[in-house]
Amino acid sequence: MSSNFAAKQTLREFGSFAGVGTLATSVHYVVLVVLVEIFSTNETSATTVGYVVGAAVSYALNYRFTFRSAKSHKTAVMRFLVIYAVGMALNSLIVFCLVHTFTFHYFVAQIVATGIVLLWNFVGNKLWAF
Repeated sequence: MSSNFAAKQTLREFGSFAGVGTLATSVHYVVLVVLVEIFSTNETSATTVGYVVGAAVSYALNYRFTFRSAKSHKTAVMRFLVIYAVGMALNSLIVFCLVHTFTFHYFVAQIVATGIVLLWNFVGNKLWAF
């Protein structure tokens, strides 16, 4: 495979991953806001629940459309879960630190965390999960 082809494929995958991520993140954020604003759930717990729901959307769409994976779901799901577990911990830690140490609004903290975790998730999924 030529390096030019590989670069184009990676850009296509990242674009698709970002598109899927936008949808999954929207689901995550809706769950976050509903839990915080309507059910008075603390920010860290709410973002963790939202992350899990968004991850389910992300797995299904990235397996099928972004990476067009031929791996068995047994293998792909386990690897995906490891990557997303680390990402979830990273996400929760960033939100917690930004809210409780630097007094960011929880939603601003979540936007910062999303950008950082996006990079982690893409690299992990591209290189290992799918």
